Amino acid sequence: MPTLSRAIIFMAGFLPATVLGQTVRGTVTDRATGAAGTGAVIILERAVNDSMVQERGALAGADGAYSIVAWGPGTYRISVRRIGRMPSTSEPIALRQGEVRVVDVQLEPIPVRSAGGSVAVLGTVKIRRATPCQASATDGERIAT
Repeated sequence: MPTLSRAIIFMAGFLPATVLGQTVRGTVTDRATGAAGTGAVIILERAVNDSMVQERGALAGADGAYSIVAWGPGTYRISVRRIGRMPSTSEPIALRQGEVRVVDVQLEPIPVRSAGGSVAVLGTVKIRRATPCQASATDGERIAT
């Protein structure tokens, strides 16, 4: 029996440990279309003191899903940004030891405004080839050629 006990103890060293951590996960979508917020930047932030904030970030996947592991129990905020959409910041979120919190975010499109009151899209622009250029500074001015 002592040999069996040693074998079990030896094998236990190779088993993955269970870590009780706090996780914030969810999905980013476009409120107007319901499309996945692919590539959105999600920042989990925690105020350490009056002048310092810790941040961890993630990118939303092709399906808009994200997951960020927090530092420990505490109060956090989630900020989400994506090109062409209004940024979003959550109210404070209190995470307890081992908690997994689901925070789904719907981003609003940036409103299009013009002085004339309307915007017309005439067509798309195709770029056939990039034009090489060089920049040099002369008397503090930037000149592109």
